Amino acid sequence: MEKLHSETNGITKDTALNDRGEVANARGDKPNMQDILTGSQQEGTAFTNVADMTCGNWASNGEGSAMVGHHDLIGNREGINVWNF
Repeated sequence: MEKLHSETNGITKDTALNDRGEVANARGDKPNMQDILTGSQQEGTAFTNVADMTCGNWASNGEGSAMVGHHDLIGNREGINVWNF
């Protein structure tokens, strides 16, 4: 699990599959589906502060916020190579 949340995780557009085992669309594809709902911090652990980063444990309907990552790593700050944050 540690490697999964490290910068050497190997997750790319070509290796990140959707729930049907297909390559998921990314930036430049239509529709763009690069966002992954994670609710986690960069190292893969849950947030411990009072901020709800899982939309009420994924049960909210239109209220709240969620942490997302990008499976294609586009949009990450320079030097950050993680998919979950």
